[in-house]
Amino acid sequence: MRLPEFRNMRLQDVLGVYYALGLCAERETLFRLEGNAALATKVAEQSPIGPAVLDREVRYVAVNAVLADMDGIPAEQRLDRKPGEVLPRVDAEQEEALLRQVRDSGVPILDQEVVGRTPADPGADHAWSLSMSRLEASSGEVLGVTISLIDITDRYLTALQAEESRRRLALVADASVRIGTTLALEQTARAPERRRGGGDRKELNN
Repeated sequence: MRLPEFRNMRLQDVLGVYYALGLCAERETLFRLEGNAALATKVAEQSPIGPAVLDREVRYVAVNAVLADMDGIPAEQRLDRKPGEVLPRVDAEQEEALLRQVRDSGVPILDQEVVGRTPADPGADHAWSLSMSRLEASSGEVLGVTISLIDITDRYLTALQAEESRRRLALVADASVRIGTTLALEQTARAPERRRGGGDRKELNN
């Protein structure tokens, strides 16, 4: 036996006339769908990763609060706009090209490093790990692209500092080799003079 579940709601048209909408579905199926929807909503709201959904024209249709905080652009200012229209200081053209590539090929892109500046901190460079994947319906229809961003600025700055340290050490090592070679050449050049000087002193002593 299957137990039905009913949902009723009031609708109002543009003329102000009210209607009643009734929905009926199998209880188990409805509860499962509601649970999945609630879980997806919580994951999107509480995830430390900044996810977003873009349509087939690579325009934002959904953005969570984490992503909005990362770059200082409210979610409502993104909707129906492309990345290049809201993030001019980031290489948005490349990002949009990658989004279209993922949309057309279905091959995801994982951990793509992106560096730039955003309204959240316009005076400093930040770095993010960007991942993209195609969003498909159960029928296989392409709905758009999903992206996720992780702030890796600390890792990026640490890598820059390490690279700068390696560069300085290389310069010091190269300078040490050059100085040592120069000293060796000078010592070699002065050796005959010392030998000649020693011979003169011996003749005077005799």
